Amino acid sequence: MPDTTIRRTHPFSAATAALAVSLLLAQPVSSGAQECSGFDVRLDWSDETNPNDPWAYQEGADLLPHVDWWQRVSGGWTRAQPGWADSEDGNNRSPFWFRSNGYETFEHDYHRCDVVAHTSDDINGTGNGPATLSWTSPVGTTVSIRGAVWATREIGRSNDWALYHNQTLLTQGGIGSGDAYSRAEPFLFTAGSGGVDAVTDVDVEEGDTLSLVLTRAGSVGDLVGVKMRIACSTPPDTSTTTTTLFYLRRPTLRTGRRAPRNDHHRFRCPVRSAQCGRNHRLRHLRLRRQ
Repeated sequence: MPDTTIRRTHPFSAATAALAVSLLLAQPVSSGAQECSGFDVRLDWSDETNPNDPWAYQEGADLLPHVDWWQRVSGGWTRAQPGWADSEDGNNRSPFWFRSNGYETFEHDYHRCDVVAHTSDDINGTGNGPATLSWTSPVGTTVSIRGAVWATREIGRSNDWALYHNQTLLTQGGIGSGDAYSRAEPFLFTAGSGGVDAVTDVDVEEGDTLSLVLTRAGSVGDLVGVKMRIACSTPPDTSTTTTTLFYLRRPTLRTGRRAPRNDHHRFRCPVRSAQCGRNHRLRHLRLRRQ
């Protein structure tokens, strides 16, 4: 039986990264297959850079800047809740993408470390597009989109969601107060209008985007709980003696947003392995013996 020991190496520098994940196979080599490991927006969350590896936190097509304490004046949290928005308290403060720090003062149906988005509206999102979460493929492969959304408050508001492959609509649905969905039983992407097939075995080229777009269904936006992961359907070639995996991290684009360094923006779950999960690149990597 071949030895399939996995040896991880440090990421290549940004200068050599070409937004790819590749396999370096020891002799004898049977093929030059490329590998794509799994991605999870919650495990991959960053309060430092946008875009963050393959993920981007946006309003419409535009990257959002970092804020240290959303609604610092308006309230809602007893401690600074960092995230991505155009402002902390301005009339352009939505949409807002964040990973909950657990210090909310209002009733909500999400947990600490969950990823949440407040959708935009004409009152607090002047001139802004919909809350958009984009994943850019680092390599040509076949992927499946898994995850779900749900309304996090019962205050009479609703939102629509849609998944796109580049500009092509894959599936969509709606959530809101009084519906059947919750964090415990969210609206699965596989249950959207396109069904399971629309989000399974999607062929992507390097640079293609898969985007979740959240839009208010009424006059006012609200908080939406989000779970989203990209699972690669193409298995690696493991027929050789030893496999060394190189992970090429996507460099921060020059046009991207970088958070200022200060005392507030470095929120992390106190016990990452228990509350926000272990490193996704190990968790979602699947090796199959041939």
